[in-house]
Amino acid sequence: MASAKMALFVAVCLAAAMIQTLNADPAVYDPVWQKRAEEAKKNTMNAYIPDVMEVSNDKNAGDTTVVVESAAGQAPLAAVAGGAATSPAPAVAEPTGDKKVSGN
Repeated sequence: MASAKMALFVAVCLAAAMIQTLNADPAVYDPVWQKRAEEAKKNTMNAYIPDVMEVSNDKNAGDTTVVVESAAGQAPLAAVAGGAATSPAPAVAEPTGDKKVSGN
């Protein structure tokens, strides 16, 4: 019986401590965090642009590359006249045949 009362007492104390911890808000009591929260809100409001199309057009204005997905991954293609896109050829050295490989 005494152990049940002790367990109940410990549980009540832990609950009281947890409630006080959950109610704690450093931003309310700490001036440093209050200042940081105000600065963050100011920066957020200054960076916000309500017109989504303006942001999209601004981001896409300088991007003229076309990306095509293939089995090997994504490869940027260079746009050419007429609307077609070509992939730049990889720099591969052609064998000249002047070197002989000797086998054992």
